[in-house]
Amino acid sequence: MSKLDLSRVNIIGCSGSGKSTFAKRLAKILDSKFIEMDSIYWGKNWSEPTDEELFARIQRVVDGQKWVLDGNYTRTNSVKWPRTTTVVWIDTPYLKTIWRVTTRSIKRLIFHRGELWEGTDCYESFKQTFMSKKSVILWAINQYGRYNKRYEEQMTNPPFKHLKFIRLKSQKEIEFFLTSIG
Repeated sequence: MSKLDLSRVNIIGCSGSGKSTFAKRLAKILDSKFIEMDSIYWGKNWSEPTDEELFARIQRVVDGQKWVLDGNYTRTNSVKWPRTTTVVWIDTPYLKTIWRVTTRSIKRLIFHRGELWEGTDCYESFKQTFMSKKSVILWAINQYGRYNKRYEEQMTNPPFKHLKFIRLKSQKEIEFFLTSIG
């Protein structure tokens, strides 16, 4: 793993795959800045930015020299991936991913109950989690297969040939990767 350039890493995967947990651990091992895409994306009370606003926010973050960026937002690849050195795809099995996103949402509803990203006034709610078309659980159920297809295509896409793609498909592979670089 010593040949990998892990100076600017983007962690991708379906909601509930374990991206944030992995990204935080990786950032700590590498002594890099941890950046969560959701905190860049979401505004006050779940407001969404225009592409122009989002791209400018991302550009400011990826201009740094050493970071671990946690998140997808595929439409931003043209902004973040020219500066990215390595993309790590957390591709946990479907049922495990759905279980994780569901239990995470329930824990946030029952125990966390705080603001999800500082300064956003974004909170997990029962209605949004279980009864909304924008439910992150429903999103994961519907998007899992689409993510896999999209990421497989991106791994061979000529504009991204400078990137090193790493696909981790199990907790065992995740632990091996982290142990081998730490």
